[in-house]
Amino acid sequence: MSKPFDVREQLATFAGTAPLFPLPDVVHFPHLLLPLHIFEPRYREMVADALEGERLIAMALLKPGHTTTEGSPPIHDTVCLGRITADQQTEDGRYYLVLQGLSRARIIQEEPDEQAYRIAQLELQPDPESPFSPAAADAQRRRLLLAFRSLFPKHNLDRVLRRALKESVPLGILCDVLADAMALESQVAYQVLAETDVKERCRLVLRLIEERLNAPTSADGAALKCASAGWADTDAGWPPQFSLN
Repeated sequence: MSKPFDVREQLATFAGTAPLFPLPDVVHFPHLLLPLHIFEPRYREMVADALEGERLIAMALLKPGHTTTEGSPPIHDTVCLGRITADQQTEDGRYYLVLQGLSRARIIQEEPDEQAYRIAQLELQPDPESPFSPAAADAQRRRLLLAFRSLFPKHNLDRVLRRALKESVPLGILCDVLADAMALESQVAYQVLAETDVKERCRLVLRLIEERLNAPTSADGAALKCASAGWADTDAGWPPQFSLN
């Protein structure tokens, strides 16, 4: 039986290549669910092929200054490889999907353009065993969770926090969950995704939380602080709505 949060069995047969789905403002994290609405013809083809194969799609983020997926605009080289866990096709051929993140991965190289969509060879980058001792990991987990709770004083997060501590959620996963919940601007969220060192990821996420906690309380000041710290418009809500392609 696999350990909780362990996706190695799901990736045991990974062939090394996966279709790329680049978007300008979506960062997907391992273990989290991402709803997607697929309507562009080439990505309908991508989904159809994925459903017939390993059901895998690698979510990629466009580099700054590129807001369209037409052609092959430059993308960041760290992606999140995910598996389609739910799918529904509409009468006109569109798809609604739920993609479960499995692992960070690095693009080694893109394959020749034989399909309408992009495909890449990937090197999986799963989190290593915890770099902390059990006691240090528990202390870091509490620090992150308590700081995160301070961001949402009006919400009763005690049950969630107790469960996270009881189940000893791995720190790498916890950082990803908190980063996803913070509605960070996409290029800032990518910094968390690209950080494969769990200790450094913990430091980064904690710094982002503390920056938000120290933000000015006035309406104008808070807006300026959110922009400078890389916080997206929190009216977008969490979890995210269906992403557009």
